[in-house]
Amino acid sequence: MKKYQRHSSLFDNSHPIEKIGGKSDKDPIPKHYSSKRKFDGLSHLALFVFSTVLLWMGISWLISVLPVDRMLLTLSSLFPATIASTYLMLHIPRHRPWSTLGVKLNLRAVVTVGYGIGLGACLVGSILGAHWILGWTELTTADFTGHSERSWAPTLVSGLFGIAVGSAGEELLVRGYGFHQLARTTHPWMAVVVTGSIFGWMHYGNPAFSGLALVNTVLFGLLFGLALVRHRTLWLTYGMHAGWNLSLASLGINLSGLKINLTGIQVKTVGPSLWTGGAYGLEGGLSATIVVLVAAWVIWKLPFSTDHNKLLWEEE
Repeated sequence: MKKYQRHSSLFDNSHPIEKIGGKSDKDPIPKHYSSKRKFDGLSHLALFVFSTVLLWMGISWLISVLPVDRMLLTLSSLFPATIASTYLMLHIPRHRPWSTLGVKLNLRAVVTVGYGIGLGACLVGSILGAHWILGWTELTTADFTGHSERSWAPTLVSGLFGIAVGSAGEELLVRGYGFHQLARTTHPWMAVVVTGSIFGWMHYGNPAFSGLALVNTVLFGLLFGLALVRHRTLWLTYGMHAGWNLSLASLGINLSGLKINLTGIQVKTVGPSLWTGGAYGLEGGLSATIVVLVAAWVIWKLPFSTDHNKLLWEEE
């Protein structure tokens, strides 16, 4: 039998999901789901959700007295809550390293985040490029000032910080410890579907939310989950999420119904709302639907090399 060889390059065709002679070299999909395993996974999942919500409420209350922008507080309060609850759960009942969640601090992590940000920016750029060719975009200056629930014009530093930290908090909440316990209890692909759906409904209360916006946001959640399972690292998923959000905010395009502007530049969409997303932003249009489906194919095909650590969902 021909041996399966790994390479050390950044783009590496060897991948644990790929099959050899009908079997996987290191199959990320657990084979057995005993009753004990299911109970253990679901109980830890419930405890993680409960502790995260409790910590999030407590942190939000504590920092609400600070003289800080309300939107910045909203974006940044989830991150410390998810970090704290994840740390606690990784040490209950025994110590597990962060690498079991696909979070390993090394140079490769920095590079992977960079590629993820680039991919997220490319998604935005591909949509805007098509809209520009069709005459559906206009470049202007931002037409709002001040702060409200629907608009936010922070300084560049605070804006970058808020969006970067907010994206990290969402990823840890949806595709961190809870994702792995759900995958350990059911199946990694089931966890992708469930968390993708949750990710979509998390945006339900946003301004200008619509049925198509829900579908597209769920698709983005599925895309991020696919990236996690396929490449076994949360860094790529975080980079894509942050890259998308930062690109929209830098160009003054509505982000999930919220007006956020970091640079004073605003790219306005003047084409049909069905394709451009209207007031909700690009996530609410058919253009995003097409792009995210293409991105899923690219993510599946891209041979990113990752650290092949044993992940939490692979534990017996």
